[in-house]
Amino acid sequence: RAPRPDTAPSYDLVERLIRARRPSRVGTAFVGVVGGTRQGRVALAEALQPPGTDSPEVVLLDDTLRDVDAVLFTADGGSPLTGPELDLMRAVATDGLPLLLALTGIDRHRQWHDVLTADLASLRDLGVGVEPFAVSTRLHSAAIASDDSELAIASGVPALVTRLHDLAGREEKDRSA
Repeated sequence: RAPRPDTAPSYDLVERLIRARRPSRVGTAFVGVVGGTRQGRVALAEALQPPGTDSPEVVLLDDTLRDVDAVLFTADGGSPLTGPELDLMRAVATDGLPLLLALTGIDRHRQWHDVLTADLASLRDLGVGVEPFAVSTRLHSAAIASDDSELAIASGVPALVTRLHDLAGREEKDRSA
């Protein structure tokens, strides 16, 4: 999708990280953001860390699982997880990393709750534990534009941000112990 001329171009999280010369790990959680194409991965990363508001506590790494403290797996709310997605999540779960599932596009898919229920059942059958988050980057953008805190909460993004910051706090405790 090409950027519209009236909006700032999308940015690449990996490039931002390289430019920042990866900060110290003390008090910082590195989160691998993975998911298939058209799953809302980039839009979600931008909603979690808009340009110019980098968090020293949480660093999002696009499409990587190397040297991360947690994994955020994005999946579209329009259809259940596929076999390869389930396999990837099972592989990640064996590493013992916290695994968060962000079901995206809940504003576009009426059946998102049924999809989430099916996904959680499939993951449970595989012995994979996840922390699910239903999110909408569109609702979040609208909430920011209109300064609507109720809409922001409905977007699910603030709950996910809180959890990521909780992980950063846990990582700091683990490193100081």
